Amino acid sequence: MRAHAFRLTPGTDLRTELKRLVRANGLHAGCILSCAGSLSEARLRMPGAKGEEEAFKTFVEPMEIVSLTGTLGLDGLHVHLSLARRDGACVGGHLVEGCIVNTTAELVIGELTEVEFQRTVDPATGYRELSVTPRRPEEAIGAAPGAGSSIVVRDRRAMLAGMKPILSDGAFVFCVTDQRDIAEKARPLTIGWFEEDEGTAMILRLSHAERLGFDVSLPMARIVLQVFSGLDGVGLTAGVSSALADAGIPCNVVAAFHHDNLFVPTQLAQRAMAVLLDVQREAVA
Repeated sequence: MRAHAFRLTPGTDLRTELKRLVRANGLHAGCILSCAGSLSEARLRMPGAKGEEEAFKTFVEPMEIVSLTGTLGLDGLHVHLSLARRDGACVGGHLVEGCIVNTTAELVIGELTEVEFQRTVDPATGYRELSVTPRRPEEAIGAAPGAGSSIVVRDRRAMLAGMKPILSDGAFVFCVTDQRDIAEKARPLTIGWFEEDEGTAMILRLSHAERLGFDVSLPMARIVLQVFSGLDGVGLTAGVSSALADAGIPCNVVAAFHHDNLFVPTQLAQRAMAVLLDVQREAVA
């Protein structure tokens, strides 16, 4: 299991952000390990309620999160929330949109790398209930803990099925300089470096590029494909770049030793993640 830790800031809708984090991190199967924080208002679907008036209750007051538990996946969430009111009394129910973070929500999600969560209608309940299926080894490759235990994949379908796109934090800028002193000053800060005839090309975090005086007018988001793709593998780059091109999303691909890195305009990052996750799901099917 891998752990993902986040801090949700004031004004964030708790359920909406959970859904975004699941998609942004490509979580096929996850569970909430811990959440400490507070809400300024909450809307809950109550257990066993009959009729619309009883089904949902809204609380507009400062409350502490005492429990947040549930299962998460690309096919849906099932999360329960318990809150402590000012007098110490607790309320709880199903988490729905309308639960707004007050001061903070410190969230830890566990990712189960060997299974996938799906939701299918159970005739006995009439609800979309959890279905747990094992993932093929090539699909779980992205969870390999380190280079010593990585499995190199060369098959096109296996690479696409196991690519697990991860959206990195922050923005990045492609820079170039023909001045050796500037290049040497920037080199320790780069995440990528290439010597071209026209000068030294670098990929820098936006803050570093700005501080060094480079043009930062085209900030890029970085998406790492977590599959350990072989340098002699065929089809991964073509598969993802053509899908992004069909969606009208510019993409710059940088292949490192273990992973391919995709750089897309920051304003298109979420759309790119959605496209990549669709490609991955089609390869798994």
